[in-house]
Amino acid sequence: MSRVIPWPLALISTLFVIGDTLIVSAYGSLWSTDTLGIHGWPFVNLAGLGCSILGAVIVMTYPRHLIGWLLVIVGVTTSVSLLFESYSRWVIDEGGPGSTAAGEVSASVALALGGPFALSVLGMIFLTVPDGEFVSPRWRPVAWAACLGCVLSLAGLLITPPAEIVGNADATGGLSPGELLSSIGILLTAVALVIGAASMVVRLRRSRGEARQQLRWVVTAAMFVALALTAMLLDQALFSDGSQSPVTSIPLYLSYVALIGSIAISVLRFRLYDLDIIISRAVALACATAFVTGAYVVGVVTVGDRLDGDAESFGLSLAITAIVSLAFQPLRRWVVRLADRLAYGRRAQPYDALAEFSRRAGDSPAPDQLLPAVAEAAGLAGSALESTARLDLPDGTHRSATWTPRTAGRETPGDWVEMPVADQSGQVGTIRILLPATRNLRGHEERLMRDIAEQAAVAFRNVRLEAALAAHVEQLDHQTDELAASRARLIRASDSERHRLELAISQEVLSRLRELRAGLAALPDSGPTAEQAGDFVTDATTALESLRDLTKGLHPTLLTRSGLASALTSYVARNAGTTLVIEPAVSAARWPDRVEAAAYFCCTHAIMSGGVEAMTLRVAPESDALEVELAGTDLDATVRQSMVDRVEALRGVLEDDGGRVVIRLPREADQSAVPVS
Repeated sequence: MSRVIPWPLALISTLFVIGDTLIVSAYGSLWSTDTLGIHGWPFVNLAGLGCSILGAVIVMTYPRHLIGWLLVIVGVTTSVSLLFESYSRWVIDEGGPGSTAAGEVSASVALALGGPFALSVLGMIFLTVPDGEFVSPRWRPVAWAACLGCVLSLAGLLITPPAEIVGNADATGGLSPGELLSSIGILLTAVALVIGAASMVVRLRRSRGEARQQLRWVVTAAMFVALALTAMLLDQALFSDGSQSPVTSIPLYLSYVALIGSIAISVLRFRLYDLDIIISRAVALACATAFVTGAYVVGVVTVGDRLDGDAESFGLSLAITAIVSLAFQPLRRWVVRLADRLAYGRRAQPYDALAEFSRRAGDSPAPDQLLPAVAEAAGLAGSALESTARLDLPDGTHRSATWTPRTAGRETPGDWVEMPVADQSGQVGTIRILLPATRNLRGHEERLMRDIAEQAAVAFRNVRLEAALAAHVEQLDHQTDELAASRARLIRASDSERHRLELAISQEVLSRLRELRAGLAALPDSGPTAEQAGDFVTDATTALESLRDLTKGLHPTLLTRSGLASALTSYVARNAGTTLVIEPAVSAARWPDRVEAAAYFCCTHAIMSGGVEAMTLRVAPESDALEVELAGTDLDATVRQSMVDRVEALRGVLEDDGGRVVIRLPREADQSAVPVS
């Protein structure tokens, strides 16, 4: 609610300024000496209207800001005072409409809301500008003095008859009590205003950087007001017999306008109260309104006269509204940029870059598009000679992009300024800008850099997540390819083993059994002779031994019943040339079935492939894992890959140093591993 109140007051001030102008033009010339030098038109009118509008803008941003409310109050009261003063002079001096009593009352109201009250409020503004606080508590008595002067002036007006105020009463000689009180009040108010201007000088001397630039314009205008007021009071006391002279009044009125102009310059150029965005959007709204209204009127005037009928007119209005809306969209960005230029001046370029970066970041760009955008926005925000944006990726690597302005090389480079890009999870990148050697990073540039870093943090985090997801997908694809290749190898190995076993059985076993069957079928009814029976037994034994030799690579019953040590000992005993060493820690306890099976088949395949000179089974010292060392072996690629598949299926490790193979199989094998058979 407090944000809305100042705008109706500013509208009232505008109406009173217009009314004052109309009344003054009704009884005299607007450019006469009396109007310019005594009444103060148009200088005081502009100052009052500027105060009310500027105060409303400040209150709109900071509802509780003292300076904004003081400006609104002094603007409205000044505009009201001017209207009542001009009406009083019109009625009393020029015989305008209204009674003499009405004119006298208007003169009293004008004096009550005019000079003393406005000067006391200005004194309060001087004491508290720009943050609404005193420089120190020692300056509070000055504010009380200004208030006391205003009260004494109002008390003097209350006890002075209206007729005496406008000069219609008979002079009694000397100062009346009311005039005495008013004179003391005005003098006290003027002294407080001058001291308030001095407090601004003190505040200026203590300020630094951008705050000093903001205050410099306001202090200059405030000193102008204080000097002009002092000169006018001295002139009235010493040379003009207490009457007001245009020679000293016009400089005072000009100082009022200069004061409001200086505050406006501080707002626009040096971001006093940070009102740039409000002014920028107000300009954008004004441009949009002018475009829409003008285009609509032109469309109606141009086309409307050619159509008759209410239905056609209504349809025309809808069509023109749609056309104007569509036509404004391409111009919207240009209008916003123009408004920013008018509000920010040269400082609009970083804001344009920030807005463009926000738009591009919202589209979730790739790193090769995001990083140049961040570097450009940061470089423009800091007016840098060079800027770099770096993105730290989850795998420890980083990507970066560099931006340099077209005017690079014209200034001497200075120091690098680094701004981390971080969110709640930690730092995700860095922004670095190279400043000219003649300056440091300004306050508003640092704020812009932080805004860019905050927005870049979100975009960087998204890119990091995308990179991590892409790496995970690539890893899964690689694992999938490896699993598919392993499955294919297992199938080929299984098919090859079945084919080999089938061929060997057919050649070594079935051939002998067929010969034995044919021999048995050819026997006479009397039965075989002793020699024939011996041959039959020999053939059957040979077939059985051949079958035993062919099946020695299959899962032996001894491995399941007695364990790895017994099964390997039995196998090596049947195959001379291999030395087997089994440490007690291995043979003392059983290992998981899948671990024993993997170790057994790796050893037997290595022996069948190319032979093994020495085989050692032990427990790995660093971990509870079964370690198998095969020395003096030369594995072919197929057997080695088969062994790798078996070992990795149990999350084990196979190391091949060329002639020496070491296999480590953990005792607690992953239950999700592929079973080995």
